[in-house]
Amino acid sequence: MKNLDQYKSQEAMSEQELEASSRVFIQAKFDEAKKASWADQLEKKYQTERTTTAKIRSIPFRAIAVAASIVLLLALLPVLGLFRDSTEDLLAAYTVENPYPNQLIRKSAETTLAELRVSAAEAYNQQQYALAIQEYQKLLQDKQANVEDLLYLGLSQIYEKQSADAVATLEKAVLQSKQEQRFEQEIDWFLALAYLQNEEVGKAKRLLEKIVANQAWRAADAEKLLNSMT
Repeated sequence: MKNLDQYKSQEAMSEQELEASSRVFIQAKFDEAKKASWADQLEKKYQTERTTTAKIRSIPFRAIAVAASIVLLLALLPVLGLFRDSTEDLLAAYTVENPYPNQLIRKSAETTLAELRVSAAEAYNQQQYALAIQEYQKLLQDKQANVEDLLYLGLSQIYEKQSADAVATLEKAVLQSKQEQRFEQEIDWFLALAYLQNEEVGKAKRLLEKIVANQAWRAADAEKLLNSMT
């Protein structure tokens, strides 16, 4: 402080003392400015890093929160029934949009009975269900119908919306399938659809529950239908 006071007054100082004091004063001012600059830079840098770090840390949290919300919503959608297919839509999909194919068409048969069966199968596969019904009923009249004939007659009646007739035909097919020991699972499934189409919901549910319990043919679709009915 003495040198500073002498420097300000420039009294009782030699030329050498004045020069030395000037250097000391200039260095002190330089150091002071430099420290201020560093402090300012450090403060700015620290604030920037802190802000950036906060942003980086907050982004994953927000992303996780959004993702968790989406997962929760998707989990609740089946509970809320927003994605549940209606019984009517499922019935239409299983009876109209995807007709069950007839595998009977083979080489030409020599007998009238076999020709009639092939003719009925051809009409069915061409989705001429009214004609197929007529052909299969001829087999019934002659008491020559087997379980396969009854199955495709019942299906033709389902596709033609002849629900009551389809139920009666497929119930006969159930008994016939036990004798012939074939098409049991297929007939159960389509009989359940015929019950639904004929608004016999109780019978349909019992048969669908049997299909699910036995993990029989179309068990997954049977379970989906049951869920749509609750």
